[in-house]
Order: sequence, then C-alpha cells, then structure tokens
Amino acid sequence: MKNLRPSSTSYRGAYTAALSQVVFSGIAQAATDSLAIFGKEPAYTSELVMWSTKQTEAFALLVKRHALTSSSAAGGLRAAAKCVQIALGHCSLLEARGLALCPVLLKLFRASVEQALDANLKRIEESTAALAAADDWELTYPPSVTRSSGRPAGSVLGSTGAYQHKLSSSAHRFNLMVQDFFEDVGPLLSMQLGGKALEGLFQVFNSYVNTLVRALPGSMEEEASFEDSRNKIVRMAETEAQQIALLANASLLADELLPRAAMKLAPLANQKDDLQRRSSDRQSRHPEQREWKKRLVSSVD
Repeated sequence: MKNLRPSSTSYRGAYTAALSQVVFSGIAQAATDSLAIFGKEPAYTSELVMWSTKQTEAFALLVKRHALTSSSAAGGLRAAAKCVQIALGHCSLLEARGLALCPVLLKLFRASVEQALDANLKRIEESTAALAAADDWELTYPPSVTRSSGRPAGSVLGSTGAYQHKLSSSAHRFNLMVQDFFEDVGPLLSMQLGGKALEGLFQVFNSYVNTLVRALPGSMEEEASFEDSRNKIVRMAETEAQQIALLANASLLADELLPRAAMKLAPLANQKDDLQRRSSDRQSRHPEQREWKKRLVSSVD
C-alpha cells in the first residue's frame, strides 16, 4: 500500500481506485485462503476480521492523506465524494465473504467529507454574495452555460424544457451551484450527513435572502445594524420591475427550484422513474424535505 503513491498530476479518484483494488482484493484473497485452510473455525475467523479491519484502517488513512485532505480543504465535495464512493464500491464486495468493513471506512472518512461539505457551502455563499453585488436585477431565462459537473444548465431537471424560469443573474448562478452541490450525494447519505447538508444550504439561502432585502430601497439606513456590512455591498433595485425580480428570485428558489434539487437527498429508489416522480413531487417528497421547504418559504416571507 505504502509503495503506491499518487503523482502530482494523477487524478485522486484513480489513485483511490488503484489502492482499493490492491487492498480489498488482497483481503478477499486472504478470506478465501483462510476458509480453504481453517474452514469456519471461529478463532481464525475472528483473527481474519481483526486483520482485515486493520488493513482497511491503514487504507483509509492513506486515502485521506493523499486524496481527501486536499480536496476537502479546497471545498471539493464532488472530488471527495467520488473517492469515498470508489472506496465503498470495492469494500462492499467483501460483504459476500462475510466481511462488513464499509462502516469502518465511513467512520474514518466522515470528518473529511464534513470539511468538504462546509467549505463547499461557504464557497457558494461567498460566490453568491459577489454575484449579487453586480446583479442588475433583471429577469432573464437561464443562460446556455455548462455546469462545473460538465452537464449543460438545461439538463438540471432532466429535460431542456423543464428549467425555464426567469431569474436575475445571481439567482441563476446560485441555482446552478446548488444543482452541482447535490450532484453526488451518495456519501452524504451513507454518513447520515443529509440533514447537515440541508441545514447548511438553508443558512446559505437565508444569507442570499438577506442580500435581496438589502437591495430594496430604504434598507440602506438599516445597514449599520448588520455586522461586517462592509462586505455586504449590493446594487439597489430602483424600479418596480427590479423589485419584482427580487421577489421572483426568492420565491422561485424557495418554492420550487431548491426543493427539487434537494430531492436527490431523499432515500428514494431508482432514478429510472425520474420522470414519473417529477409528476408527483409533492406526494413523494421526504417529510424532512417538506419541513425544509417550509423553512425556505418562511425565510422568504
């Protein structure tokens, strides 16, 4: 394991995959050999489990050191999630041999994924604040841009016609960043971080709503009451049309776009019936997400 090191240009996922193959195939072979030699003798089975656990812990430490740490510190939630998913995919194959080692990985990877989650949310909040400072508060259809995940903006909800709401520029970008945020949620669910993700995103949205409020005429005299107001610069919405745009931004995000994106956190089944699910969003949404949507709408009110 220690001899396998990533190069400065190698993809961290590739390193994780290569190391996973070495470690978990080795554990699988050891399990096969142990069964062939000792059968199901409890004493030897216990030794195998302890040895396999130590190997898994050593593997997790190497992945954290060479792949997860840098990604997490930079807010690379997708990169961190990809590494965790690769590791869990290889590790889960051992369950057929009676070795349930995935909980060991999840426990050791949790802190790194949490760090990536927090950094990602902070980056969304800061980026949205910067975009709002230059927003002209004019409603437009979504631009034809490519998201950071590589997918076009028009495919946010699975069809080019599904995402055709008019928002201002900062709201469009905020929505796209949220879509990317929910792109890879498997490890978040496995580590029971879905609630933390929803709470963090609510706080980010609430911050954006406060920015929209400050863009209303008459709000500037209250600016002094906000801490760090020097970092809360925003262009004023002078016309009625611009003020309507502020309300449209908040309402559409809270009532429809963010709850739809958050459905990826629901422990629902196959994505193949996605089209059918979208027709019955209200019925299928998880109770926790319904409550989250109520909080979003309440923030707008």
